[in-house]
Amino acid sequence: MKSQISRIVVLGFSLFIIGCTSPSDASKYNFKQAINNHLEKNCITISTKESNFPVEILTLEALGKGSGMPEVELRRLEKKDIEKTRQYAALTKIGFLSANEKTKKGRYGSTYKLITYTLTENGRELFEQSQRMASKKGFCAARYMVSKIVNYSEPSEANGYTVSYVNFTISPHEVSDWASDQAILGAFPSLTNELENNQSRTAMLVLMSDGWVYEKEIKK
Repeated sequence: MKSQISRIVVLGFSLFIIGCTSPSDASKYNFKQAINNHLEKNCITISTKESNFPVEILTLEALGKGSGMPEVELRRLEKKDIEKTRQYAALTKIGFLSANEKTKKGRYGSTYKLITYTLTENGRELFEQSQRMASKKGFCAARYMVSKIVNYSEPSEANGYTVSYVNFTISPHEVSDWASDQAILGAFPSLTNELENNQSRTAMLVLMSDGWVYEKEIKK
């Protein structure tokens, strides 16, 4: 009984504090809200080098013996194509793409395979959803939220605005299950770092008539 009463008192006190806080106050609560409002509109995205699907990839079989191509050029193209093939293959593995292979004749009696990667129904749904949230084409793996407001500068005037510089940490949330697939992490190595918890960030927040907003939210 005492425990329930304590929780009610704490909750009531928290609501009282929030109710007494003005949106224009320089506070950790207001800054966290403003930054989260911005982060909610963006996502952690993985993107292939060519994202205008369907995409055709010339496989390495096309560059083998009989192509008449110098060895140095073969190795250069091999290194370039391995990464591209790995990314599409990983997305095919998790069901976002389908692959269709065709064998064709090349010059000097050589043969090669041409793989056409097409978005599946699930892949297209996520691809289109991600495109609305991100500045680049790709697949949304997660979004960030503020873990902690570390500190902030006293509000000051800059270019006609009242601003504050805020240091904070962010962590991913709503992380998709497929984002932990080893094939995906191998093909998109930067994703591992992007999904780390408590990443340090700094941002400038701007005071508007209805409260604080993230600087990138200001329409020029």
